[in-house]
Amino acid sequence: MNLHRAAPFVACIAAIACISPPTFVCKSNPDCVSEDGVPGICESNGSCSFYDPSCPTTLRRYPDGAADKLASTCVPAGKQCIAQIAAGTTHTCALRSDGAVFCWGFNEDGEVGDGTTNDANKPTQVKGLPSDHKAVQIGTAEYHTCALLDDNTVWCWGINDALNLGQCNGDQLPSSSAPVRVPKWAPNTQQPASPTCNANAPFTATQIALGGEHACAIGTDGSLYCWGENQTGAQGGQAGQDPKVFDDVPGPLAVTFDGAVSVACGDEYSCVKKDENSVWCFGGNALNELGDGTTNASFAPINVSGLSDAKDLVLDDETPCVLTRTNALFCWGNGTTGIFGTDLNDNVSKATRIMSAAKAFGGGTSETICATQSDGTLQCFGANDTGQCGIGTSEPNVTAPTDAKLTSVTTAALGADHTCAVTTDGALWCWGADDHGQLGDGQISPTPVTVPERIDFPCP
Repeated sequence: MNLHRAAPFVACIAAIACISPPTFVCKSNPDCVSEDGVPGICESNGSCSFYDPSCPTTLRRYPDGAADKLASTCVPAGKQCIAQIAAGTTHTCALRSDGAVFCWGFNEDGEVGDGTTNDANKPTQVKGLPSDHKAVQIGTAEYHTCALLDDNTVWCWGINDALNLGQCNGDQLPSSSAPVRVPKWAPNTQQPASPTCNANAPFTATQIALGGEHACAIGTDGSLYCWGENQTGAQGGQAGQDPKVFDDVPGPLAVTFDGAVSVACGDEYSCVKKDENSVWCFGGNALNELGDGTTNASFAPINVSGLSDAKDLVLDDETPCVLTRTNALFCWGNGTTGIFGTDLNDNVSKATRIMSAAKAFGGGTSETICATQSDGTLQCFGANDTGQCGIGTSEPNVTAPTDAKLTSVTTAALGADHTCAVTTDGALWCWGADDHGQLGDGQISPTPVTVPERIDFPCP
């Protein structure tokens, strides 16, 4: 591949020595382009690298013109310390393999969890989680965040306007910039709208999921629980309770459902996978989110027809998807973003096959879906108005799975207008909107990043 070099300029000092400026130095990815127009990567050391499949793990090589000792060498693998990533509307979080949680981006409601309400443009460690326990899972929603710890307790922080944090005193707590433990709640058979909260007993779970302004979890007793927003306009029930009783569910209350093994949340709906691999959804259905061929909302879980071998739930804002055990991706719901191959206002009321994939990724606030093939090639489609598909443009809608400018991806997370991913070498990459620092690149910029940008992450 012919690589672009800076024009040969030589500066002579005092007619004694001549110094050639280094080539392939960069401040951002657009600085790295080959003569053939192939984009490269601006590595965290300020040197360009370019895709090379012969390089193990990273698949990236420094060009001939790179600085001494880097020229023509493969980019080495970094520390692999990120266990999970999650993205909210305008903030991002990562779970480190040692159990520490880091967040960055919009923080007006405390969703970064560092004790302040200042936007963070770099990964910032969450303060206030118990020091004697490790986080094992994280979840992000529009403007709040939760973590599941190794003692099965759940801790949440950020906005609480829909009782998102599940606290006993939720009506008196507009938000929290530090993690608070979610307590145990019990139904009140005499007064259904007034369940009881036990501040001294923690709610315990084995899995959590966040989306919109609500949360769900699989409890340690095997039951399905949800809390937070439960009604939006004429639609409702995303927290699994009768919206005539609850506008917002104040804390984890059991949803009438047996056999739940995993749960995921969209904006105004939720879906659960049952132990026999069927999929059930509940909540708002104005855009066919429940996959039952109607637009009728339901707080009781409804079986999604045509799916009996689900492996993973992959939900975005208003378009649920399922990756089957045969690696087929099926989606239904909102079709206005191009996910179904058109950017027309056509919603899909039943599960429709989109593509084959090894893994698939979404986000409860996103309108974009990404998937990987067996070699880790990342493909994205749907909304792309801020470059969140990572394909190098900001065309509003991408109507077919399209290769992002990133390979060897192991996991990804999508926010409303941005995307982050981790590659096999342990590197963190983000792209899309950066107006609140949600990319973690040390900037707050109104200019979107349309190709993956490597982000420095504090590995121990």
